[in-house]
Amino acid sequence: MQQKTTLGDPSLEFAQDEVYNKICQSIQLHRKRKRVRWLMAAASVITLLAISTLLYNRWSVISNLITPVATLQKLSPKGQVTFFTLTDGTKIWLNSNSKLLYPEKFSKQQREVNLIGEAYFEVVHTDKPFIIHTGDVKTQVLGTSFNISAYQNDKNIRITVLTGKVGVTTTANIQTMYLTPNQQAVFNKEQQTFTQHNVAAEKEIVWQNNNRLIYKGEKLGKVLDEMRQRYHIKITADEHLLNCTISVDLNNKSTQEMMQILAEIMNGTCILKNGQYTLTGIGCQ
Repeated sequence: MQQKTTLGDPSLEFAQDEVYNKICQSIQLHRKRKRVRWLMAAASVITLLAISTLLYNRWSVISNLITPVATLQKLSPKGQVTFFTLTDGTKIWLNSNSKLLYPEKFSKQQREVNLIGEAYFEVVHTDKPFIIHTGDVKTQVLGTSFNISAYQNDKNIRITVLTGKVGVTTTANIQTMYLTPNQQAVFNKEQQTFTQHNVAAEKEIVWQNNNRLIYKGEKLGKVLDEMRQRYHIKITADEHLLNCTISVDLNNKSTQEMMQILAEIMNGTCILKNGQYTLTGIGCQ
């Protein structure tokens, strides 16, 4: 015989509660699944953006692996200044005993070269940065004119700006400095630090003008450094002479004549022995 249920029957109320609970559980499960799908989609987007950014930043490296770009080099022999133009129109004067490494074709993101020695740059302005690597120093510009002296045997690297604005930094990005016309950054290789100075920038590129050796108000130490680099000669001098300021025209002179002129300016003598010049004197004291 079939049993009938009526309103207020406890069994009916229990069934209603059970159905209600199941509905709530179903809604919560749906929301949870929807949230998980949303989080998975968001994670996919973030991952895609991260990969895209990485590929963009490293594209020049990846592209070079896929289609290698030849690295060219330009050498400037001892005692000569070499002028040439890069594919982007940038003009470069390469000083004596210097070398520039550069790609046959610049990447779409930037223009990068490596310098050993000294060079004067007149960089064509584009939206791609022009970067010069010199040991532990990186110099970056968009378009400007400046001089970099980075001979391997020198204690310092010097970056001097003639026009525009130049950013210099260490390869480890420990220190960054920005330079404007007639400012110079000096990087001490041993201490790994920059110092900034105000200079007469035109003096830094007298070598670029037909390789002439004309100095006005220049320290003897720098003159001797330039002579060593140009002519591959060994020169030593009394320590107290190096900071003496001199003005002299050494153009069209033999090495022996140049050293004799410097000795006279220092009120001293110059001796050549075993292929090395030794300069002594009273100096500017």
